Amino acid sequence: MEEVAVVVVGYNDARWIASCLRSVLKDVPPTSVYYVDNASKDGSGTLVSDLFPGVHVLRNAVNRGFAGANNQVLSELARGSDYKYVFLLNPDTLTPKGLISGLQAFMDQFPEYGIVGPLQTEYDLEGVSDRLNRVSRRDIAIGKYHILRRWLPEFNLQVDEHHPAGVLGVYYVQGSAFFARLDLFRDIGYFDEVYHAFFEEVDLCRRALWRGYKLGLVTGLRVSHASRGADSGSEYRIYYRIRNRYLFILTDPDLALRSLPLIVARLVVADLQQFSKSSTPSDFSIMAFGGAILWLLMNGYEIVRGRSRRRRFIASNGSSSRRVRDP
Repeated sequence: MEEVAVVVVGYNDARWIASCLRSVLKDVPPTSVYYVDNASKDGSGTLVSDLFPGVHVLRNAVNRGFAGANNQVLSELARGSDYKYVFLLNPDTLTPKGLISGLQAFMDQFPEYGIVGPLQTEYDLEGVSDRLNRVSRRDIAIGKYHILRRWLPEFNLQVDEHHPAGVLGVYYVQGSAFFARLDLFRDIGYFDEVYHAFFEEVDLCRRALWRGYKLGLVTGLRVSHASRGADSGSEYRIYYRIRNRYLFILTDPDLALRSLPLIVARLVVADLQQFSKSSTPSDFSIMAFGGAILWLLMNGYEIVRGRSRRRRFIASNGSSSRRVRDP
């Protein structure tokens, strides 16, 4: 019985997807791989169907984002499959042989972990480079700390520091290489589709921590990840990165309501400073910033509901795993 399902969500990723799937299929059969095409215009879905018979191809008429597209498969697997684990991968990754089995072996040995990932290296078609990419360099620097600790210096996380050798305990695992127990989704739910893209995995990871799961990066394992390269500065991606940073903060019940105005003000100042320092449009977009703020203002009710749902989630677990003092 195959125990690991692999899910890849793509949007106009024809230049990456064939190499990604060829690398994955070194470790798992095609029937354990799910490719979700988010209304691509470059023929990605057809390419996968033609080159990889046996891989499940789901085609969306609209772009449902990382959250919605992964939920399509996760909810189906959670309802009626025998898989034990799921590995979410970005199309711009290359998976070395043995990575998936290595992550599975770790999870089999340490059942207290709900989500783990490998370290990420620079994208290298000839093999996995030894040079960590900017994603892993940042994640190592963040470690157990809050992803927005730059603006939350007083935010004290209580993340378990006891981990086996070769494991870095972290606050969240990157969605680009996200290995999780399928039972975790049955337990805490799926990605919040309000996020669409960016911070949805961070939100799910904080729920996992609240439930008592451990998270970690297995430092002896590597995946090659391009992190989109030039595409990382698209207006679409900048908008969701900005919008969801605020959404993530505003829906955190561990942050006292009276603290939020100061925290939001810090973020606004930081964003405007980023705009003034940006050397290229890919760094920051004032239109994306304005659109993000407008969305937040128009969706205040949804934000309040999201905060309330997370407060109830924490209460159902007895107490919060994190604390913050008011600034």
